Amino acid sequence: MNSFFLLLSHFNDYFSGSFSDVNSGVSRVVFSSDKYWIHDCSFVGLEISGNGGSIYCSRNGALFVCENVLVLSCFSSNSGGAIYFQTDSSGSIVLNRVCGYRCGTNSNTRGQFINVQNSNMINITKTSVAFCSPSTVGYEKETSIYLVQGIIYMANFNLSYSQNYKYSSMNFESSSTKNFIEFSSIVSNCAVNCNQITFYTGTYSLQKSNIVNNTQGPTSNSVIYNYNGATTEFLECVFFQNSNQYLFEAISGVLKITSCWLDSTSSYPGRSPIFYDSRSYSSTHNINHPANAICNGDQPKTNSYNNKQLPSVFVLLSVIIC
Repeated sequence: MNSFFLLLSHFNDYFSGSFSDVNSGVSRVVFSSDKYWIHDCSFVGLEISGNGGSIYCSRNGALFVCENVLVLSCFSSNSGGAIYFQTDSSGSIVLNRVCGYRCGTNSNTRGQFINVQNSNMINITKTSVAFCSPSTVGYEKETSIYLVQGIIYMANFNLSYSQNYKYSSMNFESSSTKNFIEFSSIVSNCAVNCNQITFYTGTYSLQKSNIVNNTQGPTSNSVIYNYNGATTEFLECVFFQNSNQYLFEAISGVLKITSCWLDSTSSYPGRSPIFYDSRSYSSTHNINHPANAICNGDQPKTNSYNNKQLPSVFVLLSVIIC
């Protein structure tokens, strides 16, 4: 059923009722009604005081579909450098074929590209976000993708070359038990003082996705951070050339790792790539490159090199691990 959303191309394919139709992106869009379809347009070079550099919504029951949209060099003085969407449990947001490039905030706030608060559904597909950092050096940039509450579904999503100084590059805080991420790539991002991806409460399944060449600063422990009772599963994911003390840091909750791959050249100074586990990774397999839906999961049979497969583990953590 999730894949059904990938084929839709009109507001009424997602939601019912009349709506505001916006297909011109000359200026910032501020919601004045509950339903918006923004499509086939660009927002370029906008810098505003407040939340949401190009699109702003703070309405209960808001329904928002954004498709075929470019957001380039848009900044806000507060949360959501490009998009700020705040609603309640009856509101939802859909992003499909959206490109975000060089957006950010100019304060110590969250969501260099997008900040979503309290939505019922967050559906993001075929979307790419790159180089999202604030325009002013020195701010404690707090996460590029910040999603709070709602059922999260992401597919064919890419986050790359984003830099965050305080919180993770991607921060998930959903209480839903049905969050699903697939065929996505988190590549070449830098989280200076925190982890790369944080899961806070809720249940998440990440499948056939790539976490590649991400770096962290000396005050962070891991690439993946599982916190506050979150249940997180990684299935057939690839972890290549990431740099940190550990690959996973599980403070509490449930962490499942099944059929995932670690390249043989990655170095983690900790006792193992998994924070809480001291087993050795001795088995080697052949794999060629990270593969996602864009390249149809193809693995050529030439120029292969040895990589380590992470053993499948299931760990229930109920206390803080020291």
